[in-house]
Amino acid sequence: VQLGDGTSGDPGVEIKVAPSGAASLRVERTNSGAAYMEVATAVAGQDSQLRLIAPTDGKSRVFLGDSADPDVAYVDYRHDTNQMRFRANGTVAMYIDSSQKVSIGDNTADGQLHVESTSDVTTLVVKGETSQTANLQEWKNSSGTVLFEIEDDGFLDFKQASVTTAKTVTLLNDAIDQSMMGAATVTVNASTWLKVKIGGTTYHIPVWT
Repeated sequence: VQLGDGTSGDPGVEIKVAPSGAASLRVERTNSGAAYMEVATAVAGQDSQLRLIAPTDGKSRVFLGDSADPDVAYVDYRHDTNQMRFRANGTVAMYIDSSQKVSIGDNTADGQLHVESTSDVTTLVVKGETSQTANLQEWKNSSGTVLFEIEDDGFLDFKQASVTTAKTVTLLNDAIDQSMMGAATVTVNASTWLKVKIGGTTYHIPVWT
């Protein structure tokens, strides 16, 4: 144990152990109440820091466990691959690499966010609140312009889509159950509709078998 005044690189408190000895510092509470370690500073504008320094081919880790499994969960940083990992219940669940790519369920991200199901469950769920009025999802370009959105009621809105040229569609009598009423109206035998909003206008697309 080394005590110093904290100036000129001299440590405030330094604890070293022999390589062959038990390399641990334990804080244990034997009576009721939480056991904790505290790092604090009262100097204005200064930070409180807890640093874990490891070799370039090692890992810096914070373990979370219990008496039955002392390392059931952890947060660590692999210095050789520059990858942060989060483990829960003995299994690594999420990875973050140095390109800010996040992978859940796999150790390599194919995109900025990679979600891969490891069991037969819904891979991604987006759920709004009871009084949801904001969009459930928005997809934007690099300038922040919304290109596509899923509104609070489930409508799809292709914000940048537009029709500038008239199109002519010919429906064959042997290909679809239809009745012609004038030159501009086609009625199809459909009981299911796909609702799509394009540029603020709602369209009903018939779906049938």
